[in-house]
Amino acid sequence: MTEAATALGVKKDYVYAVIRDGDLPVIYLGRGSRPVMRVRPSDLQRFIDSRRLEGGAHDD
Repeated sequence: MTEAATALGVKKDYVYAVIRDGDLPVIYLGRGSRPVMRVRPSDLQRFIDSRRLEGGAHDD
């Protein structure tokens, strides 16, 4: 989640929150009580694109 947070310019807590809310899909790898979560680059890009403001807004 560190790489996703870095790419978004946010804290990991935010990434976990949008995952929990179902807005950012993850892939679970491994078994047991703590599988590893991974975000596909294409899913991260889709998430970013879905939050882009059109029209009068500008990118900083």
